[in-house]
Amino acid sequence: MRTALKTSAPAPIKSIQLDMVPRRAAARPRLTDSAEPCGLRFVENNREMRQRLSAPAEPMVPQICTSSKKGTAMELSSFKDMYIAELQELVSVEEQLTAALLRMAQMASHSALRDAFIRHREETQVQKDRLESILQRHRVEPKVHTDQAMQALVHETEKMLEILKGNELRDAGLIASAQKLEHYEIAAYGTAAALAGQLELRDEQRKLHASLEEEKKTDLLLTPMAQGAVNRDALAA
Repeated sequence: MRTALKTSAPAPIKSIQLDMVPRRAAARPRLTDSAEPCGLRFVENNREMRQRLSAPAEPMVPQICTSSKKGTAMELSSFKDMYIAELQELVSVEEQLTAALLRMAQMASHSALRDAFIRHREETQVQKDRLESILQRHRVEPKVHTDQAMQALVHETEKMLEILKGNELRDAGLIASAQKLEHYEIAAYGTAAALAGQLELRDEQRKLHASLEEEKKTDLLLTPMAQGAVNRDALAA
């Protein structure tokens, strides 16, 4: 009896352990398999979206810190080079946003929202002038490449304008899109100002902080507008 107990007891335990291993291993491929198609769908959707949008004034090919020879990429070999590249990215950001805000103002039905877009468009042009004045001090070309992150956000805004039906719902979508744009600018200006501080470029840091505060104010202006009349009207529509 004792021998029988000793030989039979381990068998179920072994059997359970062997059965559990395949089940755990089988769960992993399903996670990987489900992630891949999402990435493919994202690429396909972006390709279709680009085809639907009107062609931009400039080619949508990023040229990061190009050298004097057109199309030749230049490596960033110093902290200051990285700072200059951030400023050049911001020039592209402001150029794209200037065009986007005009379109957004034209599509807004709430007068307060339309006015907010128009005012911020004027601020955006001033911010672009600040950036170009800083870059002139460093004797570098301000327009050398396209900021792809802002490009993607603007494309998403265009997509929202196409798919949202009704003025009330469209206004709510416009605010949501505008705040995404503002949050990206807040991050970008915060980074550039921090780099200027590390380089002890205090006057440039002050100018970048001025633009940063303007972006924060615009974001704070849009929040109560959404929570008040705009979202309420969208819910009632």
